[in-house]
Amino acid sequence: MAYDKDLRSLGRRFYVGTLRSAHNVQDNGFGAFVLAKMDIHVSNAGDTAAHVRLIETAPAPLPTSSPGTSASIHPPTD
Repeated sequence: MAYDKDLRSLGRRFYVGTLRSAHNVQDNGFGAFVLAKMDIHVSNAGDTAAHVRLIETAPAPLPTSSPGTSASIHPPTD
């Protein structure tokens, strides 16, 4: 919602907080999911360098990731 209201800085803070929470509970799959969602907003804002960094940072889908999480990290190519 912060992004929709053009409050990108606030939205980024929420994402970073969520990413820290995923790290604290050692949930790498959820952390990768958060990075993938962050990437959508960074990409829409036109920040190509940050877009590339997020793609490189998000780990490959983990064996313990749910199918939904894996699909959001690496969507299927048709």
